[in-house]
Amino acid sequence: MKVWLYTRLSREENESIENQLQILQDYGAQHGCTIVGQSGDNGISGMEFRREGLNQLSEAVEQGEMDAVLVKDFSRLGRCKVQTDLYIQWLLQHNIQVISVTESLNSGRETDDFGISVRGLMNDFYAKDTGKKIRHGIRQRQKEGQIQRPSFGYWKDKNTDKIEIDEPAAQTVLWIFEAYLMGRSLKSITKHLNDTGEETPSQRKTILRGETPSPAHWTYTSVKNILSDESYVGILHTHKRERKGRDIIKPVPKDQQFCHENAYQPLVSMELWQEVQERLAQQPKQAPTNRTTHDFAGLLQCGDCGAPFVSVKRTWNGKERVEYTCKTYHNHGKAHCSSHRIHEEVLHQAVQELLTKNHESTVHILKQVNGQRKKLALQKPLRQELIAELRLEVVKLEEEIEGMLMERMGRK
Repeated sequence: MKVWLYTRLSREENESIENQLQILQDYGAQHGCTIVGQSGDNGISGMEFRREGLNQLSEAVEQGEMDAVLVKDFSRLGRCKVQTDLYIQWLLQHNIQVISVTESLNSGRETDDFGISVRGLMNDFYAKDTGKKIRHGIRQRQKEGQIQRPSFGYWKDKNTDKIEIDEPAAQTVLWIFEAYLMGRSLKSITKHLNDTGEETPSQRKTILRGETPSPAHWTYTSVKNILSDESYVGILHTHKRERKGRDIIKPVPKDQQFCHENAYQPLVSMELWQEVQERLAQQPKQAPTNRTTHDFAGLLQCGDCGAPFVSVKRTWNGKERVEYTCKTYHNHGKAHCSSHRIHEEVLHQAVQELLTKNHESTVHILKQVNGQRKKLALQKPLRQELIAELRLEVVKLEEEIEGMLMERMGRK
């Protein structure tokens, strides 16, 4: 039997991926399995189904490379019961069974359906209960004013839990405030920081972890966020966002946030910060009306730098058309990324082809379902007749047993 090994570990669990993998390899060796591949997800919740390792497994399934998927237990595949059940059914449609090594359960055995269902309910409850406890702990730390991720310009000493000033970044913050108050625009400040190669907030965090930073650049938004951050006058705001459901995060009104003064050592004076806020308030804001919403706005992402694509109107041979291009390239040029330009009509054609393919597939599936329903409908009278015969047989056997008992009692 050809098998694929899948492992997963969330951030809260103490086990190791290597231990899971060893358990699966041992099972495969004991049962004479041929391991055709493996994938895993480390530090990802089982309630999240957008996982790289799971995607690799799905791609291998489409290529027909395996007969079964080995997991340590069904919670490794997922903890959301609905999504996990759907994924297991999808695997079964491809004639692939899921074998839980430590639970001795197999999705390919009908006798294990009840056990798998019970495990699914338990895994789902565990994930939701754990999530509630984690959120409660986070909320308590927010109320107490504990700083988990210091703002750019500070770093947290893990040994003492104290927030210290990060001098190189602090100098950059101070220069941004002073340059803006001296009359430089946000765009001018952004260009200067990129031209001089100043470390960005993301790069600085990477360096403080002792790792090598990836190429990055300053943006208009990152500069504006620094100028608006009250951390630089010592004020900490927590509970800024709240999760509503699994994928919905909403901002919390400022009067419902937790405010802690003197949480940081100030980098700028209150007078300087207030003057900057007054100038920011005078910044012209783009009117939200008369905007054209393009079909693929917010849906495309650069495969190289990860930035979203922006829509650009261009005129070609007297005709206006919409193109999408990498935002990094659009704002900073080819020194930072390539254009990756694509025309909107090409995207429309690709979507139309995909919809047509899905429609044809759906029609085919519906035909199969209707065929099965008709077949079952034709078999129903035969099954009812068989049930009636079996019931008569049961009555006959009960009478025979009763007769045998009466005969034995008469002998006594």
